[in-house]
Amino acid sequence: MKTPHKILVATDLSPASLPASKYAYGLASALQATVRLVSVLDPTPFFPLSDLAPAAEMWRDLVSEQEAALGEKLTALAEKHFPGGHVASTVLKDASPARAIAELVKEGNYDLVVVGSHGRTGVGRMLLGSVAEKIVRLCPCPTLVVPSASRE
Repeated sequence: MKTPHKILVATDLSPASLPASKYAYGLASALQATVRLVSVLDPTPFFPLSDLAPAAEMWRDLVSEQEAALGEKLTALAEKHFPGGHVASTVLKDASPARAIAELVKEGNYDLVVVGSHGRTGVGRMLLGSVAEKIVRLCPCPTLVVPSASRE
């Protein structure tokens, strides 16, 4: 078994993802591993913008603002839950969070992915899907799914 030295923590910054961040910090500290926090922003507009140049420009500005805000939140998470650690953070833009995370894992040769789970079941899981499950299926390395403290 290979000891993880590069850990990627995928987060949507929801309360359900915090236990995964805390677990990753403990694991990284014990293993002296490096950590990268990553969150994915879906930049896909909900309407076609091909003929609406002004709307497309406004949409790009909005996505840029959201990306900057997400980056600030990741930095705050790193400062709060990874004290003294050397933690990098990345905002990815993709309509499929699981695919974007899996591609980053491959490119960065990460040894372990840590992700939280909302713990949805039944209709909630069927309608919303499970990003954590997709990450497990797509990533080429082991993936640790940490359940949220409270189930929805």
